[in-house]
Amino acid sequence: FEMFTQSLGSTQQAKHEIDLNDDSEYSFVIGHQIDGRCLFPGTSYLVLVWKTFAKLHNYEDYRQISVLFEQIQIHRATICLLTNKIIFYVNILPTNGTFEITENNTIIVTGRISLSEQLTMQKFHKQIKLNNTEKNLQTNEIYRDFNLRGYEYSGLFRGINQINIDGTYGELIWNNEWISYLDTMLQVHLITSQGLQLPTRIDSLRIDPKYHLESISSLTSTCSVYVDYWNSLCFSGGIELFGLHCTATSKKHKQQNTILESYLFVPFDNINITDELEADDCRWPQGQYGLPTRNGKLKEVDRFDVAFFNLPSKQAHNMNPQLRLLLEVTYESICNAGINPIKLKGTKTDVFIGANGSDAQNVFSSDPQTFEDYRPSSYTVDTACSSSLLALDCALNALRNDSCHAAIVGGVNLCFRSQTSVQFLKLHMLSNDGTCRAFDSNGTGYVRSETIATIFIQKRQDAKRLYATLLHSKTNADGWKKDEIHLDPNHVGYVEAHGTGARANDPQEMNSITEVFCSKRHQPLLIDSTKSNMGHPEPASGVAALAKLLVALQNGHIPANLHYNSPNRDIPGLCDGRLKVVTEKTKLPNNLMAINSYGFGGTNVHAILQANSNRKENENLSRNEICLAFACARTADGCENILKNLKEYENNIELQALITENSFHPSRTHTYRGFTLLNPSESSTIVKKCNNERRLVWFVFSGMGTQWSRMERDLMKLKLFRQSIERSSIILKKYNIDLFQLILSSTPRDLDHPINNFVSIAAIQIALVDCLKTMDVEQDGIVGHSVGELAEETILAAYVRGKCVRDANLPAGGMAAVGLTWDECKQMYPSDIVSACYNTIDTVTVSVAFHSHYMMEIAPLLKKCLENVIINPPKQRSSRWISSSVPENQWNTSLALTSSPDYHVNNLCSPVLFQEALQYIPSNAIVTELAPHCLLLAILKRSLSTDCVHINLMKRGTHDHITYFYSNLGKLYNEGVILNIMSNYESIQYPVPINVPFISLIAAQWDHSQQWKVPTFEMFTQSL
Repeated sequence: FEMFTQSLGSTQQAKHEIDLNDDSEYSFVIGHQIDGRCLFPGTSYLVLVWKTFAKLHNYEDYRQISVLFEQIQIHRATICLLTNKIIFYVNILPTNGTFEITENNTIIVTGRISLSEQLTMQKFHKQIKLNNTEKNLQTNEIYRDFNLRGYEYSGLFRGINQINIDGTYGELIWNNEWISYLDTMLQVHLITSQGLQLPTRIDSLRIDPKYHLESISSLTSTCSVYVDYWNSLCFSGGIELFGLHCTATSKKHKQQNTILESYLFVPFDNINITDELEADDCRWPQGQYGLPTRNGKLKEVDRFDVAFFNLPSKQAHNMNPQLRLLLEVTYESICNAGINPIKLKGTKTDVFIGANGSDAQNVFSSDPQTFEDYRPSSYTVDTACSSSLLALDCALNALRNDSCHAAIVGGVNLCFRSQTSVQFLKLHMLSNDGTCRAFDSNGTGYVRSETIATIFIQKRQDAKRLYATLLHSKTNADGWKKDEIHLDPNHVGYVEAHGTGARANDPQEMNSITEVFCSKRHQPLLIDSTKSNMGHPEPASGVAALAKLLVALQNGHIPANLHYNSPNRDIPGLCDGRLKVVTEKTKLPNNLMAINSYGFGGTNVHAILQANSNRKENENLSRNEICLAFACARTADGCENILKNLKEYENNIELQALITENSFHPSRTHTYRGFTLLNPSESSTIVKKCNNERRLVWFVFSGMGTQWSRMERDLMKLKLFRQSIERSSIILKKYNIDLFQLILSSTPRDLDHPINNFVSIAAIQIALVDCLKTMDVEQDGIVGHSVGELAEETILAAYVRGKCVRDANLPAGGMAAVGLTWDECKQMYPSDIVSACYNTIDTVTVSVAFHSHYMMEIAPLLKKCLENVIINPPKQRSSRWISSSVPENQWNTSLALTSSPDYHVNNLCSPVLFQEALQYIPSNAIVTELAPHCLLLAILKRSLSTDCVHINLMKRGTHDHITYFYSNLGKLYNEGVILNIMSNYESIQYPVPINVPFISLIAAQWDHSQQWKVPTFEMFTQSL
C-alpha cells in the first residue's frame, strides 16, 4: 500500500556536459576500451550521481561525504568519440534518493543513493597482504589477458598492480581518480569470475573517501583488495561492493522463449510447447493443492526493456507484467506488418485487448500508447475464453464503421495465482496429466497456458503485408448469420476449433460445426485445436489460434493436432468421416477457413478468413544487381543480426522493403544504425552508433578537374541515375550533343573540349541531386565551386557556357594550385597572373584562364546566350545557396539576389571565394560532395570543423562505382540522414506475397538485462 501512497516530492535534475578533449577533466576515459571501441565507464555514471547528490546536500566537494549506492542497474553503454561532447542528465528524487541517468532521453543507469555512516577499522576487518610464496599476476600479465578477452585498458585504467592467481586478493594503484579506481575493482571481478561480461547490476556500493585515503600506502600509493567471488563481495580501502551480477539474458533462456516462429521451426508433426514446471522456475510449487504438473508458461515474464519505452523504474516495477510484455509484443506485431510504428502517430489506430481475471491488475488496453507518443482509443474485452476473438470482432466492426483506420488486437494471460487453477480443477475442467486431448475419447480437460499475443489489422487497400482477409465475424447473441456474408459453409476447408478436450464441451461444439459446415460436403472438414499443442491460454486463446492459423497460411500447411488417438463417441461427425482431425502435417485444402471460440460466460465468437493466395515463386532466384539495405536497432548486435538476416534473404526484395520501412524513420531509442550491400563482389557491412538527432545536410558542387573518361558508365545501371541522364540527354539532342556517347565511351581528349566538359559535369551533378531528392534527402545548404554553381541551373546553362568558351577561341591559358595565402598571392604575383580560387586559408589557385579578367571578352556573348535559356524573370537565389562568386558584402545587391544571366557571367569572370563560403557550413554538418570525383575532399577536411562528416558519392579510380555509391549512401544513413533507398529499386507490389519471412528480428533487440517485479506464490498465500 505504501508503494502507491508515499509522497514522491519533486525530482532534482542536474546536467553534466562531458568534454573528451585532451585538456578536459574527463579526457582520461578514452583509456577504457572494449572490442576496439571507447566506452564511457559505468563507474563514471556513479561519480556523476555522487557529485549531484553532494550538491543537493550543500557540499562543494563530493569527496567530503560517504555514500551508499543500492540497486544499481546499468541499462546500456555509451560509445565515446574522441571529439565528443556527451550530455547526461542526473535525476534524483530527494525523498528516497532514487536516481536515473539519461542521455538523449534514453535511460542509462538507475538506482538509489543515500548518505552512509563512516567506516572504521573494526568495520573493515579484512587486512589483506599478498603471499609472496604464491604465484602473483603482475600488471603486464593481467592486461595482456584482458586484451585477449576484448578489454583494452590504458592510462589510469591499468590500475591493478598485482593480484594472486585466484584473483581473491591483491593491490590496486590509487591515482587520485575515483572513476578509474572503481572501474579497477570491477576488473578484479573479471579476473575472479574468468567471465567475459562486466557486471551490469550491483546490489550495493559503499564509499567512504576519508577512510579510503587512510588505507592507501604512502610509500607505494597502492591499496589492498579482497574478493569473495562466491558471495559476490569486493573490499578495497574505504569501498565495499556487494552483489555483482552479469544480468544479460542467457542463451538458454532465449531459446526457451516461445514466439511465433515456434510453429515454423519446431517439426510440424510434433509441436508441443507445454512444459513440465521446473522447481526453480515455476509459478507455484509442484503438486501444490493437487494441481497438474504441466502448464504452458512464458519463461521470462520478469524481463522488460524499460529504457526503450522510456518509463521510470518505479512505474515499471509496479506495472502489471502482462502490460510490460504486451508493449513489446505490440511493437513487434506492428513492425511485422511492415509498418513503421512512428507513422502511427496521429493516426486513428485503436487497441482491442482480450483479458479477464488478471492475477496482477485489471487495466490492459490503455498501455500500448506508451510508445512513440501513440494515443489510441483503447478497449478491454472480457468474455472469459472468447475475449480476444471478441476483441477481433469489435475491431472489425470499428474498421467497417470507419471508427478507426487500423487496429491492434491482442490477448493476454499469465497464471500467477494457484488458487485460480484450483477453482478450474474443482470444476473438473483441467486435465489431470497436463495433456489436452481435444476431440479424443480419453479427453479429461485442458492445460492452462500463458500467452501474450497481438495482431495488427488494417483495411486491405492500406496493407503492406497480408496473411488473410477477415471476411466476417459474429457473436452467438445475434442469431443466424449466414445471410450477412453470403458464403456457403460447405466451401470452408478448415476450422480451428475451440477444442478444449473437455468431455462436455467438445461434443457440443463439434456437433454444431458438423450441422453448419457439413450438410452438403463432398470432402471431410479438417478440424484442429491449438490447445493440444500449447494448452489453453483462456482469454488469449482466440488470438493464439489466429496466430497459429496465419503461420500455417504462410507455410502452406497445418501443424498436427497432438494426443488424438480415438474419436469421442459423442461426436458423430468424427465417427462417420464428415469431420477429420489433422493428425499430421497437412496441406490447406483451400483458402477459406474459420476460427471458433467459446466463452463459458455464454459469449461465443466465430470468424471466417480467406487466405492471401499470392505466393512468391522462385524465392531463391538470384538477382544480379547490387542492393543497399538498412537496419536500425537498440544495440549493435541487434543491428548486425538484422543485416545478417537480410544477407540470408538477399534476393527477397519484399523482405528488404518491409525491414527498410522500419529503418526509414528510426525510433528515438534505436541508437544503432547499419547498412549492408546485397549481392556485392566484396561483402560490406557497417554498424554505427547514432543519436538520431537531425544533422544539417550540405551539398558541395565541385567544378573543373572532376571529369574523367566514361565517368558515368557504371552508374547508368541505376534506375534513378539513368532516368535523370536520359532527361538531360533529350534536352541536349537538339544541340547535337550526344550525352550518352560522352558518358559511355568518351576519351580524355573528348573531355578537353569545354562543351563536353561542362555538360558532363553538370549532367552528373543533376543526376546525383535527382537520386538524393527521390530518396527524400533534402539539402539544408549548397555551395558551388566554379562551374559547380551551375548544378542548380539547367543542363543548357552548362552547354551555353561551354559553347561560348569554345567559340571565343581565346589564347591557351592555365591554372595552378599554390601553397600560399590569398594575401600572399596578391602581393607576390604580377598583374597578369590572377588569384582565381580562394580554396583554403593557405591554398590558392592562380589563373591566366577561368575566373579572371581574361574571361571578360566572353562576357557579352555568354550573357546573350544565357538570356535564351534562363527563365525570365530569373528565380530567386535561396538563402540555402551560399554564393562563392560574389563577396559577402555584396549579397544584397541585385547581382547576387537571383540566378540571372549576369550572376553566371560574373561566376565565370570573378574569383572563387570558396573559403569564405565554407564558413557558413555548420560545425556538425554532413557535407556531401556532388561531382564525378571528390576533388575538394582535402580542402573540405582542412577548412571545416572536425565535427563535420565528409561523404562523396563518386570517385575516380574506384574499382566498383556502384558499390562505392551505395556504400557512401549507407554512410549517410549511419550518420543520421533519412534515406528512402527503396525508391531506387524495382517497385514493390503491396501487399507482399504471403511467404515473405516474418520480421521477428525486433525480438532479438530487446534489452532484457534487468529483472522486474512479478507476483509470487508467497504473495497470494501469506497470512493477511
